[in-house]
Amino acid sequence: MEAINVEAAKLAREACPAGKVCCRGYRPDRKALKPLGDLVIEEAEEAFFRQAQALLKGGVDLISIETMFSLEEALAGLRAAKRLGEAPVIAALTFNRTKKVLHP
Repeated sequence: MEAINVEAAKLAREACPAGKVCCRGYRPDRKALKPLGDLVIEEAEEAFFRQAQALLKGGVDLISIETMFSLEEALAGLRAAKRLGEAPVIAALTFNRTKKVLHP
């Protein structure tokens, strides 16, 4: 996971025009958080932390926490990114009012 995220960040940095912000995102694991699944929030936060660490190592300026299906999950992603310091972070939640499932 680290190698993939570092390389993705490096490629994004190379493609980023001079003077522009380089952004890469991470999104949730396809495992559902308890009580809908088996994933505990601490495990999710640690996975997000490792992803954010690798993206920053690869050279991004901004971390995007995207396609989150629950506020708890988005907050875990935010806490993970903020453990690394002052890197700018944006977050987005995804809602679908037509489905009853909260997480795929």
